[in-house]
Amino acid sequence: MKAPSRVAEYKRITNNLPLPPRPVLTRWGTWISAALFYCEHYSKIKEVLQSLNPEDAKCIKDSQNSLSDQLLIDLIFIRSNYSMLPATIVKLETRGMKLSESISTFLKFKSDIESVPGKIGDAVASKLNNVLTKNTAFGELVKLVAVLNKTESVEQNEILISPKHWDKFTYAPITSVDVERSFSMYNNVLQDKRESFTPENIEKVVVVYCNTT
Repeated sequence: MKAPSRVAEYKRITNNLPLPPRPVLTRWGTWISAALFYCEHYSKIKEVLQSLNPEDAKCIKDSQNSLSDQLLIDLIFIRSNYSMLPATIVKLETRGMKLSESISTFLKFKSDIESVPGKIGDAVASKLNNVLTKNTAFGELVKLVAVLNKTESVEQNEILISPKHWDKFTYAPITSVDVERSFSMYNNVLQDKRESFTPENIEKVVVVYCNTT
């Protein structure tokens, strides 16, 4: 993806297929998206790699050595069972989503994960359930949604959140994305060259940023 000659060869063999997506270490959905791309275009990618000279670079040799029937089987397994992960992550990162919709989306995803067969499916499902067990706040939100939507019978004393605050959770996010986005907004507001902001002006600028980003 960095050498112009290899990119040209890639485009020639694949008939101008877009370059493979680059996974981001801290964004797990991008790894699944890359696996889906390689699964869909495996034969073309394999043809490109085999056309390259392994003596030119170690990365070429390593890539050629990684080609195997087992690799294709693993990619097909990911595509068959975990292709919903990137779209689910993107949806849960959407701003302004109702808590009930976020919970519904996640529980549907959880059900899909738990239905994956085999040792790998069991390991992934077990990991997910272990994380949720430790995250007691998520369980509270699930109970709250059940009460607000009247989908389940939950006693008021089973929910630690005070009833007077229940309506404030209508649009509560279940991810930390909004918080992380706010860091970027505040960095743009509180710059080193801005030293004479009044509290009133800071409030107005923050409102503007929050409603335009």
